[in-house]
Amino acid sequence: MLKIYHLGLLAYHAALRTAAIFHPKARLWVDGRRGWRSQLRKSAGKSTRWIWFHAASLGEFEQGRPLIELLRQQYPHYSILLSFFSPSGYEVRKNYPLADAVCYLPLDHPGNARDFLDILRPELVVFIKYELWLNYLSEIRQREIPAILIAASLTAESRFLRSRLAPYYKEAFLSFRAIFTQDEQTLRLLQQFTAHPQLISSKDTRYDRVLATRQAAEALPEIADFVGKRLCLVAGSSWPQSEEILLEAFLSLKAAFDICLIFAPHEIKPGRIQKWMQHFPAESHLLSEGPPPPEKSILWIDQIGLLSRLYRYADIAWIGGALGGHGLHNVLEATAFGVPVLFGPRHGDKPEALALLEMGGAFAVQNGAQLQEVVMELLASPERREALKEKLQAFVEENSGASRQVLGWIRSSGFGVSGLG
Repeated sequence: MLKIYHLGLLAYHAALRTAAIFHPKARLWVDGRRGWRSQLRKSAGKSTRWIWFHAASLGEFEQGRPLIELLRQQYPHYSILLSFFSPSGYEVRKNYPLADAVCYLPLDHPGNARDFLDILRPELVVFIKYELWLNYLSEIRQREIPAILIAASLTAESRFLRSRLAPYYKEAFLSFRAIFTQDEQTLRLLQQFTAHPQLISSKDTRYDRVLATRQAAEALPEIADFVGKRLCLVAGSSWPQSEEILLEAFLSLKAAFDICLIFAPHEIKPGRIQKWMQHFPAESHLLSEGPPPPEKSILWIDQIGLLSRLYRYADIAWIGGALGGHGLHNVLEATAFGVPVLFGPRHGDKPEALALLEMGGAFAVQNGAQLQEVVMELLASPERREALKEKLQAFVEENSGASRQVLGWIRSSGFGVSGLG
């Protein structure tokens, strides 16, 4: 069965090499791994003691980021290597200042895994969420390198539990000294799947991240000037389908309230943005063209990295992804600022979304008419929004602390003193 796994990886690599001819993202995936051994040797030569963090992409990195920051403070004599599988993570965070080295993870081939660990020789390995690369984890286990999995997240339909490779994934889970689950569902599934002695229920590390982001968020004067005293709806990680219904609803909202609308699309595609702006030429402004004039009422953000700070100016937030087939994006960034959130119907795999719906801080809508109705009700009641703000901020604070829980386990296990036992 492992032959099928290896053949599948080789076929995947071959497909990407072909796709790289036509698609920039595939080209980044392929080109970013060229000469990885020499690049890793150069990086590894900076230090003799390494902690290795691995994330699939940007979202997983954000979940691990609070622990990276804590370990950097607690163990300053260690260097940190951060690896990514996807270009969408690496390209955004390749200059992350708290990592001594950032790289792509080489394909999960036995030879690659041996060479990677031979060169780096990490003393602690941290995988984030659901990356289970069989050859890397097999080598880690054989070498008795301390490894942990944090923010683990599974559903009953997970390939790790149901594929023909499930017996191998069961062994892969045993490569970790401890597994920290981000929800009770994952804990129960793993208890049924594996006899791992260190399955630990912890909260989602994303709460730590969004709380830290809120506390450290710098002001955006040009956004503050644009919003002024108006009400503000921020559409975070929006997709075309939601952009269309938001723009349609905005006409009615603007007739009833003094309001502005800020779009931060999930994918910044100038052609698509220009198309929407042409429908509302007198209302629209593109941030890259300079500070938005206050007489404009629709602002398009065509820069990466601003979204989490935009929410501080929002009265209501739309979170994209759940109206189409992309999957609901991060609702917690807005929640941390006490902003009630709206999203589409496809959110069932997000426990934080379900929790917010239950407490009345989130609203799932099927179409533009429902969106307009909910937004109208919220905008018409400042008292309700203020009560929700306190409730939502308390919700985030009560669910934070997972990263410190993991750090406590690492410290109690003797890491940095006598090694993990």
